[in-house]
Amino acid sequence: FDTVSNGYVPVGVNGTIFVTTNGVLYDTGADNTTNSTGHLLAYFNPTASYTPGDQSWRGGTNKDVCYFNTNTSIVFNVSVYGDLDSSIVTPVPTTEYLRGNNITIVIHLDNDLLVPADGAAMNMTLTNENSQNFDCSPITALGGGDYSCLINTSTPRWLPARYYNISIYANKSYHNPDNTTTPNVFFITTRPNLTNINVTSQQGGTTGGWGETWSFNVTVTDEDLDNVTIALKVKKSTDPDTSWVTINGSSFTTNPDLVSPINKTITLTYKNPLTFKDSQGGWNYRFESEDDHILGSNSSIGNFTIEKDD
Repeated sequence: FDTVSNGYVPVGVNGTIFVTTNGVLYDTGADNTTNSTGHLLAYFNPTASYTPGDQSWRGGTNKDVCYFNTNTSIVFNVSVYGDLDSSIVTPVPTTEYLRGNNITIVIHLDNDLLVPADGAAMNMTLTNENSQNFDCSPITALGGGDYSCLINTSTPRWLPARYYNISIYANKSYHNPDNTTTPNVFFITTRPNLTNINVTSQQGGTTGGWGETWSFNVTVTDEDLDNVTIALKVKKSTDPDTSWVTINGSSFTTNPDLVSPINKTITLTYKNPLTFKDSQGGWNYRFESEDDHILGSNSSIGNFTIEKDD
């Protein structure tokens, strides 16, 4: 504004707008010329030289042949916002955790100056293949831009098996929030689960003659969808644990029910008159298993009784 002519300056007058870089010190200014209405405009895109937060600015005529260098008497404010960028320190993508173990997640947060961003608020959300979400909390600030959270795969919440994405939402004053999702960060693996065992003699029940064919049943589940191989073992009830002998088995290579089994009932049969005739009395049986991850488990122990043939 020209106080002599009591009007706005004409088009083409040189001017400069100055902005503080740290709330106190001004930059070297952005030069431009006035438009047809006498306004001085400047496009301000803060660089790494500007600290996020409230900055002051002022401007006026500058380096013009017809007007003295003059700044506005009023100082105006402009808020500078930085960006946040998160990255996963641990776990390394596709890391596997056995059901029941703890998972420690460490997130590193930088601003757009590549300076560690401490003092941010953060949420960590774990999402599995069925789009189920699990919050990891509490989150602990470790310093140096690192934030940590620990979650157990089975307690107090049961985390379903297989892959999980990690989504990070981080917010800090005078920063644009970071909202980043990283797929398949970790995998929860499980042992085969062998349940509902039972045995039936040829005549029915858990007692039968030494010459009968026996049917042994087990329900097999491997929650992480591994393929499974099972073995059926027996021993005399009075024999020590070192006496288990494998008498039958089944593998996913020949039995499609053991390919990624979920609640599949497997039946194995056995007949051995030569052994059972001379070893009548109480017997134990159990199933053993192993999956693609070389993880194994045993069923509970069942009982059956060999008696004289009818």
